[in-house]
Amino acid sequence: MYQPYKYDPNNPLSEEELQFTKPLSSYHTKRFASLSLAQQGKQITDEELKKAEKIGKDNEKKIINKIKNK
Repeated sequence: MYQPYKYDPNNPLSEEELQFTKPLSSYHTKRFASLSLAQQGKQITDEELKKAEKIGKDNEKKIINKIKNK
């Protein structure tokens, strides 16, 4: 039976395990935030949406900088 991976803050992922991950884009952070709140029976506020978008934009900048540095 499939067991989903549970994050353990005392045992962070190795560089090899992190190799196949990337930060979420602004589209995905906004979508994730709204779906998470919808699951709780809430609607996302404009403030929460802007915060999610800022996180996504910062992630996109990190991706671009990482590509430039390679």
